[in-house]
Amino acid sequence: MSETDSGLRPMAFAPDILARIAPELSLQRHLAIGLRPSLRNFHEFRPVQTGDGGLSRYTSSSQNDSPVLGSAVLKSGNTTVICGITAGIVEEKLSEQALAEAASVYPVVEIARGRMGAPTDEEMILSQKLFETVHHAGVLQKAALKVNVGIRSQNSDGTSEVFYPDQNSEDDLMFKPSREWSFVLYAHFQVFSREGPMFDLCWGALVKALQATQLPYAYIDERIADIKVPIRSRGHFGTVRENYMLACDYARSQPLEIAGKCGWSSSFGVVDAHSEESGDMSGDIQMDESAVLLADLQGEAEETNVVSRITVVTAGELLHNVSIVGGGATITKQFLKQAIEVSRRRAADLLA
Repeated sequence: MSETDSGLRPMAFAPDILARIAPELSLQRHLAIGLRPSLRNFHEFRPVQTGDGGLSRYTSSSQNDSPVLGSAVLKSGNTTVICGITAGIVEEKLSEQALAEAASVYPVVEIARGRMGAPTDEEMILSQKLFETVHHAGVLQKAALKVNVGIRSQNSDGTSEVFYPDQNSEDDLMFKPSREWSFVLYAHFQVFSREGPMFDLCWGALVKALQATQLPYAYIDERIADIKVPIRSRGHFGTVRENYMLACDYARSQPLEIAGKCGWSSSFGVVDAHSEESGDMSGDIQMDESAVLLADLQGEAEETNVVSRITVVTAGELLHNVSIVGGGATITKQFLKQAIEVSRRRAADLLA
């Protein structure tokens, strides 16, 4: 065996393998030529496709008794997010002055991992962030979730008829209930082939699902409306209020009222790009560092090395939320302005 055959030979790796073995090296090599490992430009986002999903009972393609009131499917790259909106009914026991005007939804995010288990930290943090963003952005108002309660009355011929406040006069509502009820919305997310910032995709699916949500009417029977049952206990008299039995009238529904523009979420990352310059007389190579702003992180190399993140939720000139996470490259005021400007243009295109 010759000396040449026994020597070390250089090894070549595919780009995806190199991104796993040496993610920082893979990222810096691409940044040096003005590209990213995904071959996108620095401010370029992955295309987003949305659809109704066909899970809601109110979609034209759905012919089942599904409890889903609104649904949406969002696909970006290899990642698919399915969002379904369901609802419950609760009684309002506080006065209107004690209730906040803004409402929210209760999200549950589940990222497919190929196994069952307790929710991960990422899923719980993502659910909480979605709840807070919807609440602080004022997307939903408490008045929009008020249940339109009607009274079902039985006619002399044995037939039943339901009277609703917005469709009949107060004279027809002989037994108008004194209580008030509101809808509580729940958003269930299923994420498949997770890749990139999950908040952007879940927020987009949530916005589309809320826009497609229909709230059903509800009614109670006049025979049990506001009934008081007298009781006697140890010589004292009192009354016990009868419980109401609400039934949803799915044949009648109204679209969920969205307050203003929901906006769209865009995420960015800031990373230091190392570029090689000519060496000095001693032969040492001088490295020049300059930070760059990357939109819509994707892949092992970017998600591992880009620690400083910016998330912007905006609807045109209206800025709903800005979230900043440091720890890596310095996020300057210029980067923040640039991220807001890019996110505004993107939101205008997607919400048009």
